[in-house]
Amino acid sequence: MENYSKSKLVRKRGEKSLIIILAIILVIIIALAILILANNNIVKEKVNFDATSASDDIAKNSTPIVVNNLVVGATYNGNWVSAERYYLKSVNKNGLEIDLFSKNGKLGTYELNEVTQKAGTTSVYTTTTRANLVDEYFAVSKNTINSIPSISSKEATDEDYKAVKKALGIYRLLNTSVKIENVYEVMISDAVYGKVIVASNEAGESSGAYTAVIFVDNSNHSSIIKYNYIRNLKKSSDWPIYSVAFIADLNNDSSKELVLIETKEFEAKYDILEYRNGKFVEVLSAVVK
Repeated sequence: MENYSKSKLVRKRGEKSLIIILAIILVIIIALAILILANNNIVKEKVNFDATSASDDIAKNSTPIVVNNLVVGATYNGNWVSAERYYLKSVNKNGLEIDLFSKNGKLGTYELNEVTQKAGTTSVYTTTTRANLVDEYFAVSKNTINSIPSISSKEATDEDYKAVKKALGIYRLLNTSVKIENVYEVMISDAVYGKVIVASNEAGESSGAYTAVIFVDNSNHSSIIKYNYIRNLKKSSDWPIYSVAFIADLNNDSSKELVLIETKEFEAKYDILEYRNGKFVEVLSAVVK
Protein backbone atom coordinates (compact mmCIF):
# COMPACT_ATOMS: atom_id res chain seq x y z
CA MET A 1 0.00 0.00 0.00
CA GLU A 2 2.82 2.36 0.88
CA ASN A 3 4.67 1.61 -2.39
CA TYR A 4 1.46 2.23 -4.33
CA SER A 5 0.97 5.60 -2.66
CA LYS A 6 4.53 6.68 -3.47
CA SER A 7 4.31 5.66 -7.12
CA LYS A 8 0.95 7.35 -7.44
CA LEU A 9 2.38 10.53 -5.88
CA VAL A 10 5.34 10.47 -8.27
CA ARG A 11 2.99 10.02 -11.23
CA LYS A 12 0.80 12.91 -10.09
CA ARG A 13 3.84 15.14 -9.71
CA GLY A 14 4.99 14.16 -13.20
CA GLU A 15 1.54 14.91 -14.63
CA LYS A 16 1.50 18.26 -12.84
CA SER A 17 4.94 19.19 -14.22
CA LEU A 18 3.84 18.17 -17.73
CA ILE A 19 0.70 20.32 -17.46
CA ILE A 20 2.79 23.31 -16.33
CA ILE A 21 5.24 22.84 -19.23
CA LEU A 22 2.39 22.54 -21.75
CA ALA A 23 0.72 25.63 -20.27
CA ILE A 24 3.96 27.63 -20.62
CA ILE A 25 4.34 26.49 -24.24
CA LEU A 26 0.73 27.45 -24.95
CA VAL A 27 1.23 30.91 -23.42
CA ILE A 28 4.37 31.41 -25.54
CA ILE A 29 2.53 30.36 -28.71
CA ILE A 30 -0.41 32.66 -27.94
CA ALA A 31 1.91 35.56 -27.12
CA LEU A 32 3.83 34.97 -30.34
CA ALA A 33 0.60 34.80 -32.34
CA ILE A 34 -0.53 38.13 -30.83
CA LEU A 35 2.88 39.64 -31.59
CA ILE A 36 2.69 38.51 -35.21
CA LEU A 37 -0.87 39.76 -35.70
CA ALA A 38 -0.14 43.10 -34.02
CA ASN A 39 3.15 43.76 -35.82
CA ASN A 40 3.93 43.40 -39.49
CA ASN A 41 7.64 43.81 -38.77
CA ILE A 42 9.60 42.20 -35.90
CA VAL A 43 13.20 43.27 -35.20
CA LYS A 44 15.81 41.95 -32.80
CA GLU A 45 19.01 43.97 -32.32
CA LYS A 46 21.05 45.75 -29.66
CA VAL A 47 21.68 49.47 -30.18
CA ASN A 48 23.69 51.91 -28.05
CA PHE A 49 23.14 55.65 -28.59
CA ASP A 50 26.07 57.07 -26.58
CA ALA A 51 27.74 58.34 -29.77
CA THR A 52 24.96 60.88 -30.31
CA SER A 53 25.79 62.58 -27.00
CA ALA A 54 29.60 62.54 -27.20
CA SER A 55 31.09 65.52 -25.36
CA ASP A 56 32.29 68.60 -27.25
CA ASP A 57 35.92 67.78 -26.44
CA ILE A 58 35.64 64.21 -27.73
CA ALA A 59 33.72 65.30 -30.83
CA LYS A 60 36.22 68.11 -31.52
CA ASN A 61 39.17 65.71 -31.58
CA SER A 62 37.42 62.85 -33.31
CA THR A 63 38.49 61.46 -36.68
CA PRO A 64 35.99 60.06 -39.18
CA ILE A 65 35.11 56.51 -40.17
CA VAL A 66 34.18 56.64 -43.85
CA VAL A 67 32.51 53.83 -45.80
CA ASN A 68 32.00 54.38 -49.54
CA ASN A 69 32.11 58.21 -49.17
CA LEU A 70 29.60 58.14 -46.29
CA VAL A 71 30.78 59.29 -42.85
CA VAL A 72 29.21 56.60 -40.64
CA GLY A 73 30.63 58.20 -37.50
CA ALA A 74 33.91 59.01 -35.85
CA THR A 75 36.16 57.96 -32.98
CA TYR A 76 38.53 59.51 -30.46
CA ASN A 77 40.48 57.77 -27.72
CA GLY A 78 38.26 54.68 -27.90
CA ASN A 79 35.02 56.69 -27.84
CA TRP A 80 32.39 56.63 -30.58
CA VAL A 81 31.04 59.87 -32.05
CA SER A 82 27.99 60.15 -34.29
CA ALA A 83 28.42 61.51 -37.81
CA GLU A 84 26.42 64.62 -36.98
CA ARG A 85 28.46 65.40 -33.83
CA TYR A 86 31.65 64.91 -35.86
CA TYR A 87 30.38 67.22 -38.62
CA LEU A 88 29.37 69.97 -36.18
CA LYS A 89 32.40 69.90 -33.87
CA SER A 90 35.45 68.11 -35.27
CA VAL A 91 38.53 69.99 -36.47
CA ASN A 92 39.70 66.90 -38.38
CA LYS A 93 38.16 67.36 -41.80
CA ASN A 94 39.61 68.70 -45.06
CA GLY A 95 43.24 67.63 -45.50
CA LEU A 96 43.25 64.95 -42.79
CA GLU A 97 45.50 62.03 -43.69
CA ILE A 98 43.54 58.78 -43.80
CA ASP A 99 44.26 55.15 -44.64
CA LEU A 100 41.96 53.49 -47.18
CA PHE A 101 41.14 49.78 -47.20
CA SER A 102 39.21 47.41 -49.41
CA LYS A 103 38.31 43.82 -48.51
CA ASN A 104 41.65 42.81 -50.01
CA GLY A 105 43.74 45.05 -47.75
CA LYS A 106 45.23 48.51 -47.57
CA LEU A 107 44.86 50.74 -50.64
CA GLY A 108 47.17 53.49 -49.38
CA THR A 109 47.27 56.77 -47.46
CA TYR A 110 45.35 59.73 -48.88
CA GLU A 111 43.73 62.96 -47.73
CA LEU A 112 40.16 63.78 -46.88
CA ASN A 113 38.38 66.26 -49.14
CA GLU A 114 35.56 68.58 -48.09
CA VAL A 115 33.05 67.15 -45.61
CA THR A 116 29.44 68.07 -46.36
CA GLN A 117 25.99 67.36 -44.94
CA LYS A 118 23.03 66.64 -47.17
CA ALA A 119 20.37 69.32 -46.66
CA GLY A 120 17.45 68.26 -44.50
CA THR A 121 19.18 65.08 -43.29
CA THR A 122 21.82 63.94 -40.82
CA SER A 123 23.78 62.19 -43.60
CA VAL A 124 27.41 63.38 -43.88
CA TYR A 125 29.53 62.77 -46.97
CA THR A 126 33.11 63.21 -48.12
CA THR A 127 35.54 62.07 -50.79
CA THR A 128 39.26 61.37 -50.74
CA THR A 129 42.21 62.27 -52.93
CA ARG A 130 42.33 58.72 -54.31
CA ALA A 131 41.07 58.91 -57.91
CA ASN A 132 38.91 56.37 -59.73
CA LEU A 133 37.77 54.52 -56.61
CA VAL A 134 35.40 51.80 -57.80
CA ASP A 135 35.64 49.08 -55.13
CA GLU A 136 33.88 49.34 -51.79
CA TYR A 137 36.20 50.85 -49.21
CA PHE A 138 36.46 52.16 -45.69
CA ALA A 139 38.79 54.83 -44.37
CA VAL A 140 40.12 55.64 -40.90
CA SER A 141 42.71 58.02 -39.52
CA LYS A 142 46.28 57.35 -40.66
CA ASN A 143 48.23 54.72 -38.69
CA THR A 144 45.23 53.11 -37.03
CA ILE A 145 47.35 50.05 -36.31
CA ASN A 146 44.81 47.22 -36.30
CA SER A 147 42.45 48.39 -39.00
CA ILE A 148 43.41 45.81 -41.65
CA PRO A 149 40.29 43.80 -42.60
CA SER A 150 40.02 40.24 -41.31
CA ILE A 151 37.41 38.26 -43.21
CA SER A 152 37.37 34.95 -45.09
CA SER A 153 34.38 33.58 -47.00
CA LYS A 154 33.54 29.87 -46.59
CA GLU A 155 31.03 27.34 -47.89
CA ALA A 156 28.12 26.62 -45.55
CA THR A 157 28.18 23.29 -43.68
CA ASP A 158 25.53 21.24 -41.89
CA GLU A 159 26.93 22.58 -38.63
CA ASP A 160 26.34 26.13 -39.84
CA TYR A 161 22.67 25.34 -40.50
CA LYS A 162 22.35 23.83 -37.02
CA ALA A 163 23.98 26.94 -35.51
CA VAL A 164 21.54 29.27 -37.30
CA LYS A 165 18.52 27.23 -36.17
CA LYS A 166 19.81 27.23 -32.61
CA ALA A 167 20.41 30.99 -32.60
CA LEU A 168 16.97 31.77 -34.05
CA GLY A 169 15.28 29.81 -31.27
CA ILE A 170 11.65 30.83 -30.84
CA TYR A 171 11.85 33.08 -33.92
CA ARG A 172 11.84 29.88 -36.01
CA LEU A 173 8.13 29.66 -35.30
CA LEU A 174 7.68 32.74 -37.51
CA ASN A 175 9.34 31.06 -40.47
CA THR A 176 10.89 27.60 -40.13
CA SER A 177 13.02 27.49 -43.28
CA VAL A 178 16.71 28.41 -43.36
CA LYS A 179 18.81 29.50 -46.32
CA ILE A 180 22.43 30.50 -45.69
CA GLU A 181 23.59 33.31 -47.92
CA ASN A 182 27.18 33.75 -46.69
CA VAL A 183 29.56 32.36 -44.10
CA TYR A 184 32.62 34.32 -42.95
CA GLU A 185 35.40 33.13 -40.69
CA VAL A 186 36.38 36.09 -38.52
CA MET A 187 38.90 37.05 -35.87
CA ILE A 188 37.39 39.63 -33.50
CA SER A 189 40.25 39.62 -31.00
CA ASP A 190 42.93 37.27 -29.71
CA ALA A 191 40.33 35.69 -27.43
CA VAL A 192 37.24 35.84 -29.64
CA TYR A 193 36.90 34.32 -33.09
CA GLY A 194 34.39 32.24 -35.02
CA LYS A 195 31.89 32.68 -37.86
CA VAL A 196 29.50 35.38 -38.99
CA ILE A 197 26.60 33.84 -40.93
CA VAL A 198 24.10 35.75 -43.06
CA ALA A 199 20.86 33.80 -43.40
CA SER A 200 17.32 34.16 -44.66
CA ASN A 201 14.31 31.97 -45.38
CA GLU A 202 13.78 29.78 -48.43
CA ALA A 203 11.66 31.66 -50.97
CA GLY A 204 7.99 30.77 -50.79
CA GLU A 205 8.34 28.50 -47.76
CA SER A 206 6.53 29.02 -44.46
CA SER A 207 4.99 32.43 -43.60
CA GLY A 208 6.45 35.88 -44.16
CA ALA A 209 10.18 36.35 -44.63
CA TYR A 210 13.22 37.08 -42.50
CA THR A 211 16.85 38.05 -42.79
CA ALA A 212 19.38 37.50 -40.03
CA VAL A 213 23.04 37.79 -39.10
CA ILE A 214 24.32 35.15 -36.68
CA PHE A 215 27.59 34.89 -34.76
CA VAL A 216 29.04 31.52 -33.77
CA ASP A 217 31.95 32.02 -31.38
CA ASN A 218 34.96 29.80 -30.66
CA SER A 219 33.08 28.00 -27.88
CA ASN A 220 30.39 27.07 -30.44
CA HIS A 221 27.82 29.42 -28.88
CA SER A 222 25.52 30.90 -31.52
CA SER A 223 23.58 34.14 -31.10
CA ILE A 224 21.63 36.68 -33.14
CA ILE A 225 23.49 39.83 -34.19
CA LYS A 226 20.51 41.22 -36.10
CA TYR A 227 17.15 39.73 -37.09
CA ASN A 228 14.32 41.24 -39.10
CA TYR A 229 11.01 39.51 -39.94
CA ILE A 230 8.28 40.80 -42.23
CA ARG A 231 4.83 39.18 -42.17
CA ASN A 232 3.15 40.90 -45.14
CA LEU A 233 5.53 40.90 -48.11
CA LYS A 234 3.33 43.43 -49.92
CA LYS A 235 4.36 45.97 -47.27
CA SER A 236 8.08 45.26 -47.34
CA SER A 237 9.58 48.59 -48.46
CA ASP A 238 10.98 49.11 -44.94
CA TRP A 239 12.30 45.55 -44.63
CA PRO A 240 16.11 45.28 -45.02
CA ILE A 241 18.41 42.71 -46.53
CA TYR A 242 21.57 42.36 -44.43
CA SER A 243 25.06 42.04 -45.88
CA VAL A 244 28.55 42.15 -44.38
CA ALA A 245 30.72 44.96 -45.75
CA PHE A 246 33.85 44.76 -43.56
CA ILE A 247 35.27 43.41 -40.33
CA ALA A 248 38.09 45.61 -39.04
CA ASP A 249 39.38 47.45 -35.96
CA LEU A 250 38.01 50.97 -36.45
CA ASN A 251 38.92 52.57 -33.12
CA ASN A 252 42.36 51.05 -32.50
CA ASP A 253 41.38 49.03 -29.41
CA SER A 254 42.71 45.67 -30.69
CA SER A 255 39.16 44.35 -31.19
CA LYS A 256 37.51 44.31 -34.60
CA GLU A 257 34.11 45.81 -35.37
CA LEU A 258 31.54 44.50 -37.79
CA VAL A 259 30.32 46.78 -40.60
CA LEU A 260 26.88 45.76 -41.91
CA ILE A 261 24.72 47.19 -44.66
CA GLU A 262 20.92 47.10 -44.35
CA THR A 263 19.54 47.53 -47.87
CA LYS A 264 15.91 48.59 -48.17
CA GLU A 265 13.82 49.53 -51.20
CA PHE A 266 14.54 53.26 -50.96
CA GLU A 267 17.59 53.53 -48.67
CA ALA A 268 20.67 51.83 -47.30
CA LYS A 269 21.78 51.95 -43.66
CA TYR A 270 25.39 51.38 -42.64
CA ASP A 271 25.90 49.93 -39.16
CA ILE A 272 29.05 49.58 -37.07
CA LEU A 273 28.74 46.94 -34.35
CA GLU A 274 31.14 46.46 -31.45
CA TYR A 275 31.57 43.18 -29.56
CA ARG A 276 30.69 43.77 -25.89
CA ASN A 277 30.19 41.18 -23.17
CA GLY A 278 29.47 38.37 -25.59
CA LYS A 279 27.12 40.37 -27.85
CA PHE A 280 27.42 42.62 -30.88
CA VAL A 281 26.04 46.10 -30.18
CA GLU A 282 25.33 48.74 -32.84
CA VAL A 283 27.34 51.83 -31.82
CA LEU A 284 27.24 53.89 -35.04
CA SER A 285 24.95 54.09 -38.03
CA ALA A 286 24.24 56.32 -41.03
CA VAL A 287 21.64 56.27 -43.77
CA VAL A 288 21.90 56.84 -47.53
CA LYS A 289 18.64 57.67 -49.33
